[in-house]
Amino acid sequence: RHPAVQQSFQSNMAKLHIHPVGLILLLLALACWVVMLGGLAASISFCKNNSNPLDTIISCSQTYQQDWWTLFFELFLILVMLATCFLNIFPKARYVYLAYLSMTTALLTWTTRKFFTESFNQGWLSLDNTSRAYDAAAVGAMLLCIVNFSLIIFVGLGAAKELAPEGGGFNSLPVNGGPPTGMGSLQMTHADGRPMQPPPATF
Repeated sequence: RHPAVQQSFQSNMAKLHIHPVGLILLLLALACWVVMLGGLAASISFCKNNSNPLDTIISCSQTYQQDWWTLFFELFLILVMLATCFLNIFPKARYVYLAYLSMTTALLTWTTRKFFTESFNQGWLSLDNTSRAYDAAAVGAMLLCIVNFSLIIFVGLGAAKELAPEGGGFNSLPVNGGPPTGMGSLQMTHADGRPMQPPPATF
């Protein structure tokens, strides 16, 4: 690899505000999104071809309206996270991403159940195009659920790292007989700065 290219790659990775696995998951989410998009579009086509022409627009839109909103909200969230993962704004928006990831995961879970149910009603693993469309939409939604669960973990790890104080965790033990470190290391002192000792235990 050319040294300049390697140096540029290392410089960009140093600016990354998400775990490298999280970046891979975001790219994987785009592939899963395309799978679900194909299955959902094919399901809409089947609905239009097998419905009363007078009721096609209303019935199909009502059946799959929420799925379309879920799909494109997921796309918007993925693209925003990809666009900001190398920027300093990512840590500030981390909790917003976690909230939206939780919401879209819940919606995708409902969508997965819906399309798996329609696939079973049509004939599980049937070779007709309708069943394949339902299967693609269900598998795409299920994979997005898995990716979102994983993203919640890796994005949340960054949040926990930001909350933990340097040199100690939430329940760090004393070092060399000194006071404990980490969250909970607060100690009351006298007016002159001397630490206050806890009263002796009485039984």
